[in-house]
Amino acid sequence: MRLKNLTILFLLGLFFAVPSFASIEPMIDVGLIFGKNNEYPIGINTESGIILEIEGGQAVVDFQAVDTFRIMKLGFYTYTGDQSAYVDSNSDVYKSNRVKGGYSVDSGLSFETFELAQNEVEKRDGNFYVFYDGIYRLLIGHFVTEESARTEMLGLQSKYPELTFTAMHLSERSLAIEANGRTIFAYDSERDVFFRTELFEVGSLNYRYGFKVKRLPGSDFTLINRLPMSFYLYGVLPKEMSGKWPIEALKAQAVAARSFALKSIGGYPEYEFDVCTTVNSQAYGGYNVEAPNSNLAVDLTRGMVLTYEDEIADCFYHSHSGGFTDDAGLIWHSRIPYISPVEDVFSVVSGSPNTDWTLELSDRDIEGALLQAGYNIGRLSKIRILERTKSGRVVSMEFEGSFSTATLTGEAPRFALGTTVLKSMLFGFDAGKAVTEIPNQLPMPGVVMSPTTLLSSEGVYGTLLENQVVRQETSRGRLEMRLNLFNPLNPPLLSRDTVSVYEEISVRTGKVVIYGHGYGHGLGMSQWGAKKMAELGYDYASILEHYYKDTELVADYNGRYSN
Repeated sequence: MRLKNLTILFLLGLFFAVPSFASIEPMIDVGLIFGKNNEYPIGINTESGIILEIEGGQAVVDFQAVDTFRIMKLGFYTYTGDQSAYVDSNSDVYKSNRVKGGYSVDSGLSFETFELAQNEVEKRDGNFYVFYDGIYRLLIGHFVTEESARTEMLGLQSKYPELTFTAMHLSERSLAIEANGRTIFAYDSERDVFFRTELFEVGSLNYRYGFKVKRLPGSDFTLINRLPMSFYLYGVLPKEMSGKWPIEALKAQAVAARSFALKSIGGYPEYEFDVCTTVNSQAYGGYNVEAPNSNLAVDLTRGMVLTYEDEIADCFYHSHSGGFTDDAGLIWHSRIPYISPVEDVFSVVSGSPNTDWTLELSDRDIEGALLQAGYNIGRLSKIRILERTKSGRVVSMEFEGSFSTATLTGEAPRFALGTTVLKSMLFGFDAGKAVTEIPNQLPMPGVVMSPTTLLSSEGVYGTLLENQVVRQETSRGRLEMRLNLFNPLNPPLLSRDTVSVYEEISVRTGKVVIYGHGYGHGLGMSQWGAKKMAELGYDYASILEHYYKDTELVADYNGRYSN
């Protein structure tokens, strides 16, 4: 197999059919494998082979004939903080062929280009390979100890008397590409080496465009999917919103997800990527999850973001508001003017199974979850709700036990009990307020509505202000609704952001029953609400206006926000 250099123009123009936007869109780096529990080595499959772009394309190396390969660590290291120690007696990782030895034999030959180095490799027998650490070196073999490398040198010296061999201890950042049982390239991952392809498979998942592999303190094997923004969003939308939902809802999701992604650039500096694949950033499933309508929504909104005062907006979103979105400053203690309370009748009538839900937990479940979260309260005896937002979400509550009382604020109770267990903080203990009344009429685009009831006559967690006029400017003109609005506060307290309450339940039967509404943190766009708005005829711009107050839809982020 002869390897050759390719020009970047040839690479982009002939080998891979990449849409023209890929070369001008911002790129985003997604962490696929990282952290203390990283997996190594990794096997990569790709039908089109790979091309290495080294140091930003200064060298472009064609490995298109290689469609199955492994990426191996060269040397096994342990880290204590930023300090690393080489392990040369770890029989498990070496004997299982999970890691190649941290020593090689250096031939003394080095070259300015890969092509010159590879030409020299192909003249010789044995295990010569090209190693890049700023220059292209010719190395031989992989050895666990320096002594075994020196032993190998004796035979090599007699075979190649014209060369001067030395035992080389490789950097703890070094990696090797292994194919067909031999090393075909190795490099110091501190250098910029990008694996470029159409699709690559890791395990059972496929991803677009290409990847990098890094070895970092605290993340000794880090796999990063680097790809254009639209390709990334193709893999986000179906994980965050069903690809079968109305196209206007999907377009709203695409703008929100693009804005969120651009705002997240540089989000994981310790791992050298921007976003991860989970809801800690945005859920991302790669090529496997792509859906035609979702991809279309991304394409139809290409370049569009939401901004606030000429900065990209933090477009948080969630599954279901429960009837009201909330204030970021009260939930996450960080004021964001456009993430503010919105009455959300659309979510209530969306048909979601999470409009109302009931959760039953044993006292042992709660005690154990709190202990895992760092709160050792002993035997649980009482739970108290102490404070709610104007929208009704719990922002302060106590768990009283035989040892101590734990006070949790914001979203902390959800993180302690599990965000899929305690679906939202819009909950209480009163079974009489467990069911949200469905309104008979809905606000329609551009239509003034007659009075409508959103919640029951007593409200969910407070009283109602009846026949309140709500006006909203949208892309379709002024929307005016006369509604019965939820308000948990008495008039003297209307200026306060939250209200103090005292709602207590004693744990006497060994179980706690909670009656809740919605799913998620309740900030920004409700995805089920967006779905219903689209079904009623609202366009994506109106959906975004409803949930992100005073933001501007900008269509040219490539000109202002590209990286």
